[in-house]
Amino acid sequence: MSQTVNRLTSAGYAVRTRDPGDGRKVLFSATARGDELASAARAQRNAWLDEQLCALSAEDRAVVARAAALLSSIADS
Repeated sequence: MSQTVNRLTSAGYAVRTRDPGDGRKVLFSATARGDELASAARAQRNAWLDEQLCALSAEDRAVVARAAALLSSIADS
């Protein structure tokens, strides 16, 4: 994890700050550049998934919707 964080901070995608409540802790947050990269990656994944779902039949999309509802119910329990 530390290598990943080091790479993100070195690339300018994240910054480290000290926790004001506990100086032993370090907080990480995305920079504007990191937010842009994350947004672009999400948009790309969402576009891919949308394309895959649109290629399904209406019946198969209904099955996927039902499965998603069931998984959401399980996650919420």
